[in-house]
Amino acid sequence: MKTQNLAVMITDIKGFTAKTSRQTREENALMLRRHDALLVPVLRAFGGRRIKTMGDAFLVVFSSPTNSLLCGMAIQDRLWDYNRRVAEDDRIEVRIAVNMGEVRVVRSLSATDVFGEPVNIAARVEAEAEAGEICFTEAIYLVMNKAEIPAEEIGYRELRGLPERIRLYRVARGRYELATTTPALHMGALEPLPQPPYGNLGLARVKGLSAPDPAALDPGPPSTQLDAAVEKLRPLRAALSRRWVQVAAAVVLLIGAVALVLVLRGSRIERLIADGELAEAKHRIDDLARSDGDSDPEVLYLRGKLEQERARRGRGSAREAFQLFSQAAAVGSGPALRELGRQAQSKDCNVRRLAARALADTHSSRALPALRGLAEEEPEAEGGDALDQVKRFFGADGRCGAGDLARSAIQELEDGR
Repeated sequence: MKTQNLAVMITDIKGFTAKTSRQTREENALMLRRHDALLVPVLRAFGGRRIKTMGDAFLVVFSSPTNSLLCGMAIQDRLWDYNRRVAEDDRIEVRIAVNMGEVRVVRSLSATDVFGEPVNIAARVEAEAEAGEICFTEAIYLVMNKAEIPAEEIGYRELRGLPERIRLYRVARGRYELATTTPALHMGALEPLPQPPYGNLGLARVKGLSAPDPAALDPGPPSTQLDAAVEKLRPLRAALSRRWVQVAAAVVLLIGAVALVLVLRGSRIERLIADGELAEAKHRIDDLARSDGDSDPEVLYLRGKLEQERARRGRGSAREAFQLFSQAAAVGSGPALRELGRQAQSKDCNVRRLAARALADTHSSRALPALRGLAEEEPEAEGGDALDQVKRFFGADGRCGAGDLARSAIQELEDGR
């Protein structure tokens, strides 16, 4: 378990309980499917990581407080566009609350969860928000980019369960020039188009997002989709019984091709880094982050490689590179873990220490082989006179503390099993 300083967003559908009591189970399921289809692409575009779904609510974390608010604005404008296309009873209106703080991140094989006071405060702030609003705390206000987010103060509020009053803000509405390529006038008419509440300031940054057509947002219930798929495959059943070997081979080839594409995508960026094309490499990594999210293992690993090369050229931070490798390895990046293992074998004492700390910070049992290798390379020192201790301090005896760091991490991992 480790802690991270994150922006925590909670979204919640207005009047969800009342709606569900009036609707059939099928209608409720359709509403939630449309809700997810509307919000999830926007969350991903701004690097939001959905931690869990609680009925009609999302708990999402962001590394950037500014992106969390831009994402909230994009969500509200997208829902506004959707709601003007459907009947009043079919509208989906959400409240959004955002807070910032250090949370405990707990990872398991099946899921990741976050805990702590920042999450509790975000939940309390959500109860203060109105439908269509984005409310946030002073913690967000102090660190966000105020040039991008017009804000207005709500004031201090006493929130249930909290000992002190919290200063709240909200994103201001109706103060934007329309940030969109949509024509300013209706075709053949002189009246202006209705304006979204946040001027598409956030939504315009989401590339490739189609208009929220209600029919396109309904893929049908899972059982219907399954039945349709089975029906489409029915004519193939006889052929499959005779040609299962060929089909299996085709599947293997397809999987191999997809894997090759993913490997080549990363290797092309690594080649750019090795060739010194750092600006182009950064541009491609940023594109990858916009599609896969800032917390994607490959994105973190490639950012680590880029920062590693910048540090080698005297323009970056080796410590930051190792931290990025550690974050990537913690979320499952094999290349990042191998890089840390390789650096752990360096002859440079400082590099070995950085590798030991980064391996320890993954909190992953997959780091144990590399940590044990470090511990064996630098056995625990015993005794010695003052001169030996001075040599040990400066790494002149071959030890530089990396082995001690590795032993401590091994003990922590083994105790946590």
